[in-house]
Amino acid sequence: MDFIGPLRPPTPRGHDAILVVVDRFTKRARFVPCRYAISARGVADIVFDRVVRDHDLPLSIISDRDPRFTNRFWRRLHEVYGTQFRFSSSYHPQTDGQTEITNRTLGDILRKIVRDNQQWDLHLAHAEIAYNHAVSPATGMSPYYCDLGYHPREAEIEKLQATFEELQKEKVMTSSILEKNMQFQKYLETVLEFADEYHEINDLLMRYATLEATNGDLKQHAQLCAEKNEVTRADLQTYSKMKTNEILNLNNEVSQLKKDFEQYERDALALQTKLDYTLQNAGYKTLQHGQVCMAVDNIFARCSQRSRVSRPPYSAPLEQLTVIGDFVTDIMYIIKQFKGTIQKKDAALGTKDVKEEPNRAVQQRGKAHRERVVESTVSPSLPSLAGGSRNPVSPHSGSALK
Repeated sequence: MDFIGPLRPPTPRGHDAILVVVDRFTKRARFVPCRYAISARGVADIVFDRVVRDHDLPLSIISDRDPRFTNRFWRRLHEVYGTQFRFSSSYHPQTDGQTEITNRTLGDILRKIVRDNQQWDLHLAHAEIAYNHAVSPATGMSPYYCDLGYHPREAEIEKLQATFEELQKEKVMTSSILEKNMQFQKYLETVLEFADEYHEINDLLMRYATLEATNGDLKQHAQLCAEKNEVTRADLQTYSKMKTNEILNLNNEVSQLKKDFEQYERDALALQTKLDYTLQNAGYKTLQHGQVCMAVDNIFARCSQRSRVSRPPYSAPLEQLTVIGDFVTDIMYIIKQFKGTIQKKDAALGTKDVKEEPNRAVQQRGKAHRERVVESTVSPSLPSLAGGSRNPVSPHSGSALK
C-alpha cells in the first residue's frame, strides 16, 4: 500500500493524490483518488470501504514509513484486528517493489488516456479495469481471473479497451493537429502584423472567406443533390420492379399467343387440306359437268338436224334436255305405233305367205314389201315431230301421227 502524490494542480474535486493498494498474491490493484493531506483515519476509512469490504481483513500489509501508517492509530487498529503491519527498509524501496511497479504502470496509463491534467481522477476507474484485466507476467493470468476465477463483463472491458485505443489514436491526431494549428496561428500573427503593408494578403483573406462561404453553399447543394439522387434511385428501383413484372406478364401472354398461333396453324393446315380436296373434287365435278354439257349439246345438235322444225339455239343445258326429252318421247311413241302396225301386217302377210309361197323368194318379196310399208308409214309422222311438240305424242293428243 502506497501513495502517489502530491499531484499538481489538484483536480476540481480537490484530489491531489492516489492511494494504491495491491494484493501480493493475485496482483489485483485498487486506485483510490484522495487528498495528499489525508489523515490516518481517512486512510483507514478508504481501506475498509474499498478493500476490506470486498476481500476481508488482510493477514499483513506492507508499506513505506509514511507517518500516516506509523502513527498510534494504525498500530492500535492492527492490534485490534490481528493484522501484521510490515514497513519497508529505509533507502530500500524494493521491499515494496510490487506497489512501486504498479505506480509506474498507473502513471503510464494515465499519461496515455488523460487529455486534461486536471481531470485525471475521472479516469482512475478505467485505468483500474485496464490494469486488472491485463495478464500479469508473475501469475500468467489477469488479476481479475486470478482473484475471481473469471473476467467480469468481458464485453464491457473489450469495449473499454477499444475506446482506450481510439482515444489514444485521437489524442495523437489531436496533438498533431494542435501543433499544426499553433504553427499556422504563429504564421497568421506574423502576417497580420504586416497586413497594412501588404494589401494582397487582405485580398487573399477576403477571397478565402468568399471561397469558404461558397464551399458551404456547394456542400449544401451537394447534400440536396444527394437526397434527390436517393429519391430518384428509390423511384428507379420501384419503376424497374414494376416494368419487370410487366415484362414477365407480357412474356406469359406471348407464350400463350404462340400456343394459340400454333393451334391456328394446325387448324389452317387442316382447312387447307379440306380446301384442296374440295377444289380437286370441284374440278372433277366441273369436268363431268363439261362432259355432260358437251354430250347434251351434241345430242341436241343431232336432234335439231333430224328435226324438220327450226329451233333457236338453246344455251341452257336444261332447255336442251327438255327438247331432247320431247324428241325422244315422240320417237318412242312413233316406234311403238310402228311396231304395232308391223306386227299386224306381219301377222296378215305371214299367214298368206305360208299358204301360197313357202319358198325363199316369196319371203324376200315380203321383206321388201314390209320395208316399203315402213317408209310409207314413218314419212307422214315426221312433220308432226318437226312441229316442235314438247309433250309426248299419244293417240289421244290429236297430233298429225294420229
